[in-house]
Amino acid sequence: MVAPPPGIGREGKIAEAAPKLGDEGLENSREELWAARPESSIRMRIVFWHNILSPHQSALTRALADSGHDVLVVASEQMSADRLAMGWTVPDFGRAKLLVGPREGDIKAVISERALNSVHIVGGARWTPLGRAAAANCIRLKARLGIMSETADSRGLKGVGRWVRYTVDRFVAGRHFDFILAIGQTGVSWFRACGYQQARVFPFGYFTEDPVATSGLDQASAGVVPELMYLGRCVPGKGLDTLFSALLSCRDLGWKLTLLGDGPIKPALECLARSNGLAERMEFLPFAENQAAMRRLASKDLLILPSNGKEGWGAVVNEGLMLGVPVVCSSRCGAADLLGEDFCGEVFRVGWASELAQVLRKWIIKGKRTAPERERIRAWSRCIEGESGARYLTRILEHIYEGRRHPVAPWHTSEHEGAEEK
Repeated sequence: MVAPPPGIGREGKIAEAAPKLGDEGLENSREELWAARPESSIRMRIVFWHNILSPHQSALTRALADSGHDVLVVASEQMSADRLAMGWTVPDFGRAKLLVGPREGDIKAVISERALNSVHIVGGARWTPLGRAAAANCIRLKARLGIMSETADSRGLKGVGRWVRYTVDRFVAGRHFDFILAIGQTGVSWFRACGYQQARVFPFGYFTEDPVATSGLDQASAGVVPELMYLGRCVPGKGLDTLFSALLSCRDLGWKLTLLGDGPIKPALECLARSNGLAERMEFLPFAENQAAMRRLASKDLLILPSNGKEGWGAVVNEGLMLGVPVVCSSRCGAADLLGEDFCGEVFRVGWASELAQVLRKWIIKGKRTAPERERIRAWSRCIEGESGARYLTRILEHIYEGRRHPVAPWHTSEHEGAEEK
């Protein structure tokens, strides 16, 4: 069992509760509440609603709190069993307060507190009980509300049904969303297709912990041939069939692949490697604790994420770039949004094994990555660190609630290689 992280009071209470707004204030419209806001509103109370205490947003949350915002993270549970099995641990949220497993009364109390200077950002507003409850209470109590969401799975007839539901919901709950933090360009495209105004939809992402700092290792492998890596679950939808087909087309070149992960199709992949004479080139490893996995990744020359199912983002892309490892991923991955620079990697059309083979062939022929190449990627990746994400989110809130300039995602700016505007 995971030990409770710091900042959680007994019986699910927040360690430092803020004063509540009287009922008369809740009867006003959100516009009236905002008109009555304190003059100093740039530093505000930001409440995140998540299903777990995720390491995919902890760096962002910690940086927001360090910059002076009053940050609270409300989660259904500390960590899910499947994520624990993958080596995940509860991350450090720094000065941010935490509330895990809130009761119905806790949810209403959190939303009622400091309503004049609070904004609520809800993840899973449609598919998790906590997200639905938080969004519904924010709407009822006229709180300032935004959502953070990946794209829905748009494939097939079920995808059409999801589009219909999301489009209809735009006229119900969706009309109360002040903004949408859409994960990746895939998320932006989805919400625009559902009819949300462009001005309310902001490209967003996940902001992982710095793997260089956590792994304590920053070096390339001493091998002769380029070393490739897949790090993730071995399940349908991850595009591993596409990857193996592409690698078979590259068997005339020198390369090695490490596949780190577990899942039901892993035995079939091992059998496929043996039957095609690739067993000596492929290393199959089980899931490892995150630091050990990052040490493995730091030594590789190319990370591959070939997903052909739903891949709302793909946080391992962040980790690879922050370690100076270029990435090849499919267009299905939200994190493909990070690969706009040629030296960071490349995106191939989802499911196209022939196109992936061409891309892999090009990167394999380039040979092993040099130290300057790795440093260039690491320098660029400063735009996806927690501090950069915190500045970007603050600018989004200033734009929405202060009327300031429309911000640009830091990974979309022209100031590359770590030269993001402060």
